[in-house]
Amino acid sequence: MHFTPVSERTLNRLGLISLLFGGFLLIAFSGIVYSVFWRGEFLADVMGPRRLPPDARTAVLFSPPVLFVLLCGVVFLANGYLLLKYVRQHERRQSRKDAVWSVLTPDEKSAISALEGRGGELTQKELSLLLGFSAVKAHRVLQRLEEKKLITTHPFGMTKKVILARDDSAKPETK
Repeated sequence: MHFTPVSERTLNRLGLISLLFGGFLLIAFSGIVYSVFWRGEFLADVMGPRRLPPDARTAVLFSPPVLFVLLCGVVFLANGYLLLKYVRQHERRQSRKDAVWSVLTPDEKSAISALEGRGGELTQKELSLLLGFSAVKAHRVLQRLEEKKLITTHPFGMTKKVILARDDSAKPETK
C-alpha cells in the first residue's frame, strides 16, 4: 500500500482544527454538566426547560450520547496535541540538519550524500572509490566528519566501516 506524504503545513492545520474541535466538544460537555447538575434542567425544549429529578441526573450524564461527546472531545484534543508535537519535533530536527549542513565543506557534503545514498554504511575504500578521492583525502574527510559526530568508524579488515549517525547527519530536504 502506498501512502502520499502529508506536508508539515497540512499536519499543522489538522492539529489546530483537531484542538479547536476537541475544545468545542469539551465545552459542550461542560454545558451539559451545568444544565444537569446546577440548573436542574437538560436541554431546554421549545416549551421551556425540563426539570430532571435528582436520581435521573446521573442517568442523563452517563447516557451514550453525552459520553460520546466527552470521548470525542478528549480524542480530538489528544490528536491535535500529538500532531502539533510531531510537527514541532520535525521542524526542530530539520533546522538542526540545516545548521549542520551549512557548516560542512563540499567534500564532507558529498561524503554524507554518498553514505545516505548507500543506506548509511560503506567502507572507507568504497567511499573513496565512489567519490574519486585518494585514500588520504577520504581519511581526512572522514576524520573531520567523525570529529563533528556525524559518522562513526569501526575497523573492518584492512579498511574501516563508515556508518552514518542517524540523528543529526542527514541532508536537509529540498523544497
